[in-house]
Amino acid sequence: LLVTANIALNDLDEYEGGGTIIEGLKEPIRLPVGNALLHPGDVKHGGNAITSGVRYALVCFIFDTTIVPHEKYCQDRMKEDVDAAMAIQVDDATRIEERARLLNSATKHCADAYKFGKLSCDGGLC
Repeated sequence: LLVTANIALNDLDEYEGGGTIIEGLKEPIRLPVGNALLHPGDVKHGGNAITSGVRYALVCFIFDTTIVPHEKYCQDRMKEDVDAAMAIQVDDATRIEERARLLNSATKHCADAYKFGKLSCDGGLC
């Protein structure tokens, strides 16, 4: 992950508390509507508790597939899903939906890895 963007979608007077906590800063960052906070994706951060009202924010993740190996993450998730699905006995009728969900998830991760441009067939998963 290259950059994270947090964009404020409502006015500060619509909620109490809130804001984004960034590791190493003493106070949460509260943004007026329409403003954005950009920070490196690997910086530890989180949402501060809302004490009243509702806070709306749009969070965007900007990445570069030449820097971050997203296809590897997709393949790893695909393998985990396939392994978990294969561990469920075929004759276990109580878990057949779980097995189908895992295999559908593995298919999605496979398609995502392909979309990112690299899909190796290590372990015979393709």
